Amino acid sequence: MLASLNACAQEVGMREWGNGGPLGAGNLMQNPEETEFLKVMGLGIRQIFFLNGTLVWMHWHYGTESHPSELTAGYYNTSIRDGYLPIARLFGRYGVILCCVGFEMRDSEEKQMHPLSSSEGLLRQILLAAWASNLPLDGENSVARLNNQSL
Repeated sequence: MLASLNACAQEVGMREWGNGGPLGAGNLMQNPEETEFLKVMGLGIRQIFFLNGTLVWMHWHYGTESHPSELTAGYYNTSIRDGYLPIARLFGRYGVILCCVGFEMRDSEEKQMHPLSSSEGLLRQILLAAWASNLPLDGENSVARLNNQSL
């Protein structure tokens, strides 16, 4: 990851950004608004360089018309409205990487516990939104899986 950060920092002409986290980011005991990193009004290139956006993996009730789990979490995504495309377009406009978890989840397993769930449907929708927005996607597993099916 550090090599990737270093390469990106060199690409934008700011080698010093490639040595680790953002300078002046502070620590957990500090108020983020008082750190050097966020003192400036708005987000400049330095701040955006170190940011990515993570989507909450709200796959429960994805198989319903209203997608109530997503609506409750603040995602206006229903069977007739794509709530992820506007997010992907916004991230794409500013070069923010879209990160989401749940890549290992399979409908055949999830539906045993949550019959209205559809992890694969949600992933498909997010992948299409990222593709349509020319947006890099960073996928993660939500839990450690050490079997052939999850590979």
